Amino acid sequence: MLKLYGVPLSQPFRSVAWALLLKQCPFKAVVTVPFLADKPFGSKHESYKSRTKARSDRIPMLQDGTFYLVESPAILCYLCESRGWMDLYGPPGSQRKALIDSYMHWHHSGTRGIASLVAPYLIPGGSHGPRDKELHRAHQLLKQLESGWLHPDENYIVGNEISIADLLCYEELAQSSMTGLIDLADYPAIQSWMQRMEQQPFFEEVHLGLKTLGLLSESNDRPLNQRLQAATKAGLAGLEKAQAGFVSGGSQSASKL
Repeated sequence: MLKLYGVPLSQPFRSVAWALLLKQCPFKAVVTVPFLADKPFGSKHESYKSRTKARSDRIPMLQDGTFYLVESPAILCYLCESRGWMDLYGPPGSQRKALIDSYMHWHHSGTRGIASLVAPYLIPGGSHGPRDKELHRAHQLLKQLESGWLHPDENYIVGNEISIADLLCYEELAQSSMTGLIDLADYPAIQSWMQRMEQQPFFEEVHLGLKTLGLLSESNDRPLNQRLQAATKAGLAGLEKAQAGFVSGGSQSASKL
């Protein structure tokens, strides 16, 4: 069985988990806490970093037998190509695949930047509130997504079928919008696209942890560590619940449909 290292509050982790669930491919979530160095379950611990050639401390990390892979776009591409999920990616040499690749290359310096709005709230000792520069940058990226990547005659980032580009992009926006840190009212195309994404199977289960965390834009009497622990526990439970209906004997064939 595949193993996915990370935490449900990580947007790259959720993008991979969602793809696995959509294709009914069983996996085990292995809690790996980002930025933690002094515990074996931390992403900066030597036992984690030593598993990849890149010695990366990023999450998620996918384990497929004795093979380890980091970086969510690379993981998603590997899963699609190794398991024949061409509906989520596109055949080799196709224009659909080329456009999805184009988005994913932009994603690193594009939509990933919106995560800077949430990070100050989740890092111990961080300043509670994004700086004006970060908000300005986030809205620049949203405008580019609104008027560029989302075409009025297409339902998703590349055409009328969901792809791994949509999964990656949605999670970055959900991280800030579901925690109340950014208002998307001025972006009707993004709102419509997000509504379509939220109709996809397993949406509720994948985002149970984020919903449990709740709003970060409002004061909360509960200590942050307790909120993070409760959200992580709920997120893991959601992933287990989603897989409960998988038929183990048919999981591999289902994953190739």
